[in-house]
Amino acid sequence: SKALDELIKIIDPNIDPATIYTVGDEANDVEMIKNHHGFRMLESSPKLWTSTWRVLPEVHYLVKYLNFKSKRSNR
Repeated sequence: SKALDELIKIIDPNIDPATIYTVGDEANDVEMIKNHHGFRMLESSPKLWTSTWRVLPEVHYLVKYLNFKSKRSNR
């Protein structure tokens, strides 16, 4: 998560952390998943299984979810 936080500062320090969604599959992703609307991959390390209830079989499902969420909030 520290690397992600540094990347956000470089890209745009005004990015609202509440708008960041992450996907992880290994134990080193736990902090990122917990801090940034995290999802874990279906085939992720068992060490991530308790880090989030949000599970994705493939990353493109998150893109579809965010597009759907965006359309609903623009109503």
